[in-house]
Amino acid sequence: MEPAEKKVTILDCTLRDGGYFNDWRFDRALARDLVAALSRAGVDIVEVGFKSPHTHREKGFEGLFRYCTESELPFLRDHHELAYSFMVDAKEFLKGDSADPSLVEECIPPGEESLFSYARIATYFPGLPGSADLARLLHERGYRVTLNLMGMSLLGPEHLDRALDLMKGIPLEVFYFSDSFGDLQPGDIVRYLRRIRERFHGRVGIHTHDNNGLAFANTIAAVENGIDVVDATLMGMGRGAGNLRTEQILLYLYFKKGCTHLNPSELLEVMDTRMAALKQTYQWGWDYTYMLSALQNIHPTYCQNLRASNQYTIGQVSTILNRIEPARRSAFDERALLAAIDAVISQPVVVDEPLAGIPLYEPVQAEKVLVIATGSGREKFRSELASFIAQHDPLVIECNPADTFYEERSRRYLRAILNWVRLRKVLEQGGSWSRGAPAQSRGAPFPPGQEEPLRATSPLDGPGSLRDPGSRSLIVTGLWGLPRSCGERAEVRKIPCHVEKDGVTVTREGMTLPAYVVGMFAVGLAILSAPRTIYVAGYDGYQDRLAQPQLEMEHFWKALSPPCPVISITPTTYPIQTESVYRFIR
Repeated sequence: MEPAEKKVTILDCTLRDGGYFNDWRFDRALARDLVAALSRAGVDIVEVGFKSPHTHREKGFEGLFRYCTESELPFLRDHHELAYSFMVDAKEFLKGDSADPSLVEECIPPGEESLFSYARIATYFPGLPGSADLARLLHERGYRVTLNLMGMSLLGPEHLDRALDLMKGIPLEVFYFSDSFGDLQPGDIVRYLRRIRERFHGRVGIHTHDNNGLAFANTIAAVENGIDVVDATLMGMGRGAGNLRTEQILLYLYFKKGCTHLNPSELLEVMDTRMAALKQTYQWGWDYTYMLSALQNIHPTYCQNLRASNQYTIGQVSTILNRIEPARRSAFDERALLAAIDAVISQPVVVDEPLAGIPLYEPVQAEKVLVIATGSGREKFRSELASFIAQHDPLVIECNPADTFYEERSRRYLRAILNWVRLRKVLEQGGSWSRGAPAQSRGAPFPPGQEEPLRATSPLDGPGSLRDPGSRSLIVTGLWGLPRSCGERAEVRKIPCHVEKDGVTVTREGMTLPAYVVGMFAVGLAILSAPRTIYVAGYDGYQDRLAQPQLEMEHFWKALSPPCPVISITPTTYPIQTESVYRFIR
């Protein structure tokens, strides 16, 4: 056991690295409790977030911890035993190979006036010359400057040597090497650390990611070989698959290295009362696709965006990642991601057999169309929507139907299904659904003892029906073909679907949408019916108005320019005209 006095400095960067999930909009009470717990646990430095200039442009709104506005962080003064750090993204402060002093002065006060002691510069290898200049400026302003070299798995030994040569004479407290893609192994860590020691005589730090499940093992390898500073986050909250867990490294140092000044149990309450809810919401941590991105040195933001939207299966995520051009993998590029999505979404994930083409959908004319999406309004207003259908006889287009409730009440009905896995499941069922439990047990609003109305009450197979003989109602998809093993499915039609960032187009030959979302696709199908009014239900939206799926749908609605009114008859947070369903039923 190493002597307790040989202390490894622990820096917690939950509020900075975790901000990639919630746009740095942490509740201030959470931040206050987190900092207090880290102080009691014996952490040395807390990296509170970024300092960003006015030229910073990433998303529509980012919270306090993307700017670290010091007048809004007075609670940091309550913990004098902690040192505080902020990070700067080097490229935001550079003009060519030089730092822009005006941008530094604009958002970073002199050190003696600041709550912060440390300034950390984050850069990839190409930005090192300018980062050296930026380090001088920050040192002159009174900060203890550290530099975080990202993307180590992309660099050969000659790159690292060049980086360290550039840092000679620069007043750096710590030189960090960062496993940004989570692809390094313990042996790599030891080799990098030894090579850095040969050319850099200051303190060395490490920042690990868990894409391969090796963040802890890699950090232990660094500790065993004399690392000075270790980064971690509570419960591993961080970009992509996340980071080394603060609670994990503290336990290790306490029990294995005799660091009895640490109190890991002090973190338990804030983990339970604050962090657990965040993990439930954002679901960071190891999974198959994050490891795939690590093994191919694909920037984790690609995978994070795909997983956050919850629109794609793991198989689709895997295929999309593989389609990203190699030259665009090391830095996130939204257009490269959309191009890869567009190349993948129109075909089944598994294509080990020949594909059979799907006929084009021939739009059905209807004066009124009701589009039912997958939000909670679909269930909460079942009875009311059933009455609306009975009294107005609209063409009903349902997204990813969970059962036959609305189909059985509609004379004209379409199923909109984009996802291949869902479509395959329907086709494997032979086009039939089990009737399932009585409506009351499924949450449908019928009085106890009263059965769900029988299918015979709706003339689905009469004139004007969309049902092919011997099958269920039509399915319309964006896929262009089906595996031949699915047979010739008379009930499947297609409208080819493409994804592009800007604009929305809807024609009988195909659609272009800003995201591969069945709710957008279904509205496009409604437009093709040339109705006088489109009614929508179950488009609940998200309470978090800055959640990625919310922003995608808002962009869709604003870009749509529909040829007729679109009215939501159930509650929604989207920018749609809303009227209560009760106005339309007797």
